[in-house]
Amino acid sequence: MGDTAIEPSMPDSRPTLVEKLLVNRNFALLWVGDVISALGDYSFGITLTLWIYLYLAKNQPWALLAIAGLTLSSTLPPLFIGPIAGVYVDRWNKRLTMMTADIIQAALVGVLVVTTFLPGGQLPIFWQLGIIYVINFLLISVDQFYNQAGFPLIGDIVPERHFAKAMSRVLVFVSIGTMVGPAIGSPLFIGFGPRWALLINAISFIVSFALLIPIRTPPVAVPEHSQSGASSRQKKQFWPEFREGLQFVLGSRILRTMIIAMAIETLGTAAIPILNVAFAFTNLHIPAAYFGFLVTALGGGALIGSMFGPAIVNKLTQARVFWLSLYADGIFLIIYSRLTNYIAAIFIIGILGMVTGIFNVAIGPLILRVTPREMMGRGTAVRVAIITTVDVIGTVAVGALISTPFQHIHVNVAGTQFGATDIIFLTAGIMAILSGVYAMFNVVEPAETKEETTSVVESAVEATQVKE
Repeated sequence: MGDTAIEPSMPDSRPTLVEKLLVNRNFALLWVGDVISALGDYSFGITLTLWIYLYLAKNQPWALLAIAGLTLSSTLPPLFIGPIAGVYVDRWNKRLTMMTADIIQAALVGVLVVTTFLPGGQLPIFWQLGIIYVINFLLISVDQFYNQAGFPLIGDIVPERHFAKAMSRVLVFVSIGTMVGPAIGSPLFIGFGPRWALLINAISFIVSFALLIPIRTPPVAVPEHSQSGASSRQKKQFWPEFREGLQFVLGSRILRTMIIAMAIETLGTAAIPILNVAFAFTNLHIPAAYFGFLVTALGGGALIGSMFGPAIVNKLTQARVFWLSLYADGIFLIIYSRLTNYIAAIFIIGILGMVTGIFNVAIGPLILRVTPREMMGRGTAVRVAIITTVDVIGTVAVGALISTPFQHIHVNVAGTQFGATDIIFLTAGIMAILSGVYAMFNVVEPAETKEETTSVVESAVEATQVKE
């Protein structure tokens, strides 16, 4: 597949309503499709979590370990499939890659839908768990191609001056999916079982596919160093090309600092997806139907953060927003770990969502600015692979820990009781604060010019050619 797209030149005439809200027609089509897809994805995620915890592993001592298995099936693809996707996405047409991914994902969800029509509504427990893990792994694997193609596609169809606005709108659709998807998924699951939530997700992929069809991207002006790279690209193999991306990311001081800080935070926060289900039912004492609203609150906060993020970033600068967000994330995670009240938890989760939204508004345009188009897929793959490696380490450690007698631990410190989930959430908060400390002393404003970025790319290519 060959790329044919680059950033279009926008007219200077008075902007239409679509341009005011969603930059331009192409981005509007992409945005609407992704909103619908996000709704299905988050409803799907809640459905699988509740399906395992409340039915397949109900009252089993290995229930949380089963949830950890689901989390691992989501976190392993960025590590093992992401690098492969990054290399090939840099070669392929971005829009066609995304369309193909949509069709494959719709078919995969359809397999799970079929299992709900079997006698008893499912296969034997461990067979059903296995199929859920495999399908989820394959879905996230295909999603690596979709996401890594989507990021440079935004750079193609959105002018650089509107990157922050586009990233804000992207985060809005993620937030909408986070809010509405779980709110739909939990009641649907409780009332009708998993079938309807699965069907909604399958249909969302088809709608996303249809909306990608009319998107058009103008011809791309390829930089001189990219032309030389492209001429030899067909002669290269996977590892040399991946090595170029790795050396580029590690050679960029901005990307390198971001990755290290995010890895420190991730090592602690990997525990949250596993423990939040148990935390909600044991610490907050809520019925199952209310669980989805915790995730909805996270999405609501992220929506607010993404809407006001551009103004905050412009006032405080990207570097300050980066490390201040990590500090805030740690502080509110520590507060969350001590809560027993559902309403208070909703409020704190909402604040955490706001922090995440503002954080992402700051880093998204920065990545687009310092990563050239021909390195975008591999750069994303390297970044995600490193963060995912740390996430897997944290996930495995926590999954193993909560399956030992540690899950029954109770510690009294100055009259304050700490249980297993409290301790792990508290640790996550501390790790986030430490990442903020590192970022505060190391992250700088983007001083890399286009010439400096080009130099990093050329150095990566030359180093790879020498090794070959």
